[in-house]
Amino acid sequence: MPEEDESIRPQQEIVHEQPKINKFAILFTIMFILGVATTVLTFHWCYAYHKGFSLESIHTEFNWHPLLSVIGFLFLYANALLFSQVSRYLPKWFGIKISFSNEALYWVIFITKIIVFVFIVLSIIPAVDYFNFNKYPIPHMYSLHSWLGVLALVLMITDVLLGLICFVWKRIPKHLNRIFSSVGFISSVIAFMTSVCTSVLGWKEFAIFTYGRKYGDLANGAITINLLGLVTMAFGLLVLHLLLRKKKMAKGRTHHYNQGES
Repeated sequence: MPEEDESIRPQQEIVHEQPKINKFAILFTIMFILGVATTVLTFHWCYAYHKGFSLESIHTEFNWHPLLSVIGFLFLYANALLFSQVSRYLPKWFGIKISFSNEALYWVIFITKIIVFVFIVLSIIPAVDYFNFNKYPIPHMYSLHSWLGVLALVLMITDVLLGLICFVWKRIPKHLNRIFSSVGFISSVIAFMTSVCTSVLGWKEFAIFTYGRKYGDLANGAITINLLGLVTMAFGLLVLHLLLRKKKMAKGRTHHYNQGES
């Protein structure tokens, strides 16, 4: 279903919506800055306090795991989930006359989520190598961090597949479209928040394995890890607020799943 032409919407409705759009813009900007800060802090800690990035040893190879995970499952996935709302209003904030068709909007979001999936797969490889080739091999899938990571990945795949089904299946019954849309949106929100929790737990494990008892003394780099956890939580909660706000702003207007609502 095509989106409603805003040029024919009542002027009173447009005026009423403007404060919400401005607030969304401010919050989105803060969210974007927090996402970049999380990525930069992750790179900084791995490079400055954990021997940097290379494929020459399992320890430096493992550093790719948190960096690729943060870029993919946190930063890119959050922006993919919010892109439908941002693409609708961002050009107006900067005075740019540009619009996305429903099909183009879907493909931008779909391709971004595929890139997220690639980042996740690439991030798993260093973790598997680290567990397998460590001097003292570590069991796979033993920690809550691992379990939540798998759950987040399954939910994200569910989100992507439901969106693909609704987009490709043009004659999908309306009641199925509404069900898939709701399930897809819920899956995407839970997937993202689960990835946030997974990230925080991962940093806790990283800190304990790296510093041991010295972690209690806030050894060199320990403060950065704690700061990373706080910034990640702030980023995740703000994204959650924007996703729920996005759903509220769309209430009252009919949107199909293939218009990027999930």
